[in-house]
Amino acid sequence: MSRPLIGWLIAATGLLLVGCGKKDESQELQNLMLTVPVNGKEVIGDLGGVPVRIPREFAEHVEYDDDPGILTPRTKPVPVRDFSSKLSSFGFYFRYPDMLSLRTEEGRKDRDAQLPGNTFWISVGLDAGKRYSGAGSTDRLASGWLSKPEAISGVMYQISPEKTCGLETYVLTGNDPKTGEPHREHSNAEDVFVARDSFGKATTFIRCSNRPLNAAPCVQYFDLEPQIHAEVDVHFRRGLLCEWREIQDSTSTLVSSFRVNGQAK
Repeated sequence: MSRPLIGWLIAATGLLLVGCGKKDESQELQNLMLTVPVNGKEVIGDLGGVPVRIPREFAEHVEYDDDPGILTPRTKPVPVRDFSSKLSSFGFYFRYPDMLSLRTEEGRKDRDAQLPGNTFWISVGLDAGKRYSGAGSTDRLASGWLSKPEAISGVMYQISPEKTCGLETYVLTGNDPKTGEPHREHSNAEDVFVARDSFGKATTFIRCSNRPLNAAPCVQYFDLEPQIHAEVDVHFRRGLLCEWREIQDSTSTLVSSFRVNGQAK
């Protein structure tokens, strides 16, 4: 995934009219464009197939499909954006669980006052458009990660007999033949956690560092299908792992609030 390195959370949302014909949808989209604010306080576009209007505090490092790469100079003027402009990536921070934005003065002061080991600030990233890997991305990510040896130790992840916070738990077993230390205690070792639907498909995939620190990082992946064709990554400290479901629901709800007219396609 091509998020900003800060590891952004995400937001995205869905809209488009239910039960309308092509002509009606087109007319509705034209009507929506007439109400687009031009004061720069919102980001608009097509996010995974739905028109969205995103408050600036929840849209950092915004990229559209037709933007040049980071190292590629822009040779043409920035296009006027409308609801047909396809968003490919953006991110933001929020404080869990009240969803306070980092752009507020209160938010900035609060984040600066918290230590990494006790912070409730979370970063979110979103990929859509040309950066979206397609429906089933979370399940493919989990399957791919668990079907090959871990990069550093060269051993396979093994499922634990007990769940963690309601999640399937996968760990590295055995010891390093050179040092005799458990693979799981390597400075770069991670545990993996998976939530699945009734069909056995992974709907949430989480990797967490095993470092014995309160600030040990986790990254959680999920997608917004079928309402929005986009995938999300959320970054938080391991002490918040058992809040994974609420974090995912809160993020999805926030993203859904960006959809124009609150209607799903």
